[in-house]
Amino acid sequence: MGPFIKSENNTTKIMQHLLIALTPIILFAFIKNGIIPYSKGYTNIIGLFYPLIFILISTTSTFIFETIYTYFFHKKRNLKEYIKHSYSIFPGLFLGLILPLNTPIILLILASLVSSIIAKMLFGGFGNNIFNPALVGRLFIISTYAIVIGKNGGYLNSYELDTIAKSTPLTNASTLTGLGTYETLVKPYGSLMNFFIGTIPGAVGETS
Repeated sequence: MGPFIKSENNTTKIMQHLLIALTPIILFAFIKNGIIPYSKGYTNIIGLFYPLIFILISTTSTFIFETIYTYFFHKKRNLKEYIKHSYSIFPGLFLGLILPLNTPIILLILASLVSSIIAKMLFGGFGNNIFNPALVGRLFIISTYAIVIGKNGGYLNSYELDTIAKSTPLTNASTLTGLGTYETLVKPYGSLMNFFIGTIPGAVGETS
């Protein structure tokens, strides 16, 4: 006897749920990298909204790149129907959350191109890609332009640049021999409460 309980979930609903699940992370990225530096006087009004602008640029870029690729190479003329089921914003959305805030915009757009075209579309598009498109885009940018991003401020927002001026906790932990201590692992970034809340250096969407 086959299963008789069926879920009404479909791919569209799953992706909608994914977007809802990412919303708190996006909002926290705005608070940590925008509101906190702005409230402490370390950035201006553009810097306040820059985390959201950063994520919006990568999300829009993957959408545009995939739409153009589909129109010219797949010869799909009913783009409205294709866009509805391509979920082309998600590689860019994830990419904007896992890259350092100080990634130059031109590199962010380049990473979006790699994510949407090379890592996704060349493998057949949604559901066929064998690698995570956003991670491929990040790997390309970090491995190729790490020095450029580092000189630009790396993972630290404007407030962290002045108050911490160190590597991220994960990078710091990887350079230590043995288990490390509270003074070497935690104290440079505040307290355990900072780790619990997520107000520590990291990628745009990196949090607790």
